[in-house]
Amino acid sequence: MDIFEEREKAFEKAFVRQQEAQFRALALRNRMLGEWAAQRMGMSGRDSEEYVDSVASSATFAPVDEPLIEKMRSNFEAHGIIGADALVRAKMSEFLIEANQRLSAPR
Repeated sequence: MDIFEEREKAFEKAFVRQQEAQFRALALRNRMLGEWAAQRMGMSGRDSEEYVDSVASSATFAPVDEPLIEKMRSNFEAHGIIGADALVRAKMSEFLIEANQRLSAPR
């Protein structure tokens, strides 16, 4: 194997690691977001767990945030919380930073 093939393999491995880290961070962010939202909507017990799981799985199905924001807007409105878009977006950013910090912290 020549140097170029070795470099290509190294870049491919680095890309895969980066994508996996990004996926884990999004999944953790969505889990924290789901827990926060469930609490805001007054959910508890099994309802809360199911809601958190549905939000957390959003990282698997849609790597873009708009469908998740729309879902949460709809859920919040159903619970009488109006105009939550800005708050949800702010929490998404906050939780993504926290998720990346948690995942990059030494164990």
